[in-house]
Amino acid sequence: MSVITQLIEGYVSGDEATSTTKASGSVTLIESNNRILLFDCGDPWNEEELKESLFKKKCLKVNNITDVIISHWHIDHIGNLNAFENGKLRTSLEEFNEIEKLMNITIGMVKECHSNEDVYIIAFDGKDYTLVAGDLFENEDDIWNEKYWYSQSKNIYHQKLQRYLLSIKVNFIIPGHGPLFKLTERHKQKLYDDAFKGSDLIKIHTVIDNKYKCYIEGIDYCIIINDWNFNSDEEYKKITHFVVTHNIYDYFVNIKKFSNAKIIMDNDIAIKNSYFPNELVGAYNGKQLTVVAISSDGNFYTIVD
Repeated sequence: MSVITQLIEGYVSGDEATSTTKASGSVTLIESNNRILLFDCGDPWNEEELKESLFKKKCLKVNNITDVIISHWHIDHIGNLNAFENGKLRTSLEEFNEIEKLMNITIGMVKECHSNEDVYIIAFDGKDYTLVAGDLFENEDDIWNEKYWYSQSKNIYHQKLQRYLLSIKVNFIIPGHGPLFKLTERHKQKLYDDAFKGSDLIKIHTVIDNKYKCYIEGIDYCIIINDWNFNSDEEYKKITHFVVTHNIYDYFVNIKKFSNAKIIMDNDIAIKNSYFPNELVGAYNGKQLTVVAISSDGNFYTIVD
């Protein structure tokens, strides 16, 4: 169980007359199992505000911080890194995995959304799940008005999809430039519509007991994740793609039976939740596959929970 505190509510404002934008990133503190993690650290001009908020809200000083994680490397989110001499900046997937286990939180990374790599955290406070989103969400208003984030996105289509998928899992969002807000069904419906309505995507939920396997059937695709036992040769022939996530025999026992399938091995699979404009996009990290989006242009996207 985590204690989640937004220390600074970020903001973003534009001046059309001068074509300039002023912005300061949100700063969030997550406490769990004797770890005190700071997610983002503000802009270069609000160090004193950050220190005052840390002491006023939590009776803590900067040297109490045990870990620092940055959502993305823009100046309004990294401006006070030098203030945390005793904090530990964590940047690698291995370090993220370690912190996930120590604090019982989820640390994810998506590519080609607001920046080249955007890190987020999902934490549970005993009642609700909160997404600490960085700039995957600018503020609550950007759900209703896309102008807040479209111009800043590396890939609008992919970011729409990631925003929707993340919204499924959480009750609250701390955005990169605004206060915490509660996700309503109306929010989630709008995010779903943004991702899927008017597009050629099919969203498929899979239900399966074995987390190492998944069968996905779409209009033009039949995909299996790891080995599968079918009752007839015709069912094997229907499979268009056979994804093998581990180079272990149990994962591809019946590989010869899939005579019409394209075989995609583990070394063809990108890191979880990643994006590249080629055939297979970020598939598997040892967790159950729950949502898949497939496009009719020949690209398909597998998203892990």
